[in-house]
Amino acid sequence: MNRAKRISELQYLENYRVLFANLDEVQDLKTELADYGYDDAKIAEGKALFDHTQQLYNQNQQETAEEKEAYARFSDAFDVLKKTYSKHRKIAKVALMKKPELWKTLALDGSLSAAYLKAMQEIKTFYEQAQSHSEAQPLLEKFKINKAAVDAQIAQIQQVETLRAAYEKEKGESQDATQQKNKAFATLSDWVREFYAVAQIALDDRPQLLESIGKFVRS
Repeated sequence: MNRAKRISELQYLENYRVLFANLDEVQDLKTELADYGYDDAKIAEGKALFDHTQQLYNQNQQETAEEKEAYARFSDAFDVLKKTYSKHRKIAKVALMKKPELWKTLALDGSLSAAYLKAMQEIKTFYEQAQSHSEAQPLLEKFKINKAAVDAQIAQIQQVETLRAAYEKEKGESQDATQQKNKAFATLSDWVREFYAVAQIALDDRPQLLESIGKFVRS
């Protein structure tokens, strides 16, 4: 969600908060509107919708923050993995300079894919082969791509995958929270529009009272 929309939603929530505060505090409003079906019970329905929308908005803000935090943790771990892999990749091309036929086996051809899943597969292939390939392993060990180095990267791969799963979970929760919040805003907005249409009739001869609530509805 962009910044402009967040500001808009905050403004709507503030407008609705003041609207219901005025409906609760100004007795003349209560008297005039009650004759047109907007008694205390009906107003309470709208206030409940507002409270629900405010709650879902706050929840959505929290879920969005958690999604961003989860992505940052995943992204940082992935960057660490790629940085070390990039170094190992360059070394491997030198170590296997006289064995170009092994490059494809270790996924050294071309450059690392930009797509996450494909990149991870290429990185996994490299370290799996670096540890198990009978020809490649001794050549790489001469350049310190040994078992300890490979094990450390395999552990980092597992960490990246764990953090990626956590991020996807938070992303799903954030998307669901956004959908629930949007539905609540739509329901509340419909209630307020209908209320204001009736209020225009009920307060036709009380323009000051209409203005006291209208300025919080028509934005």
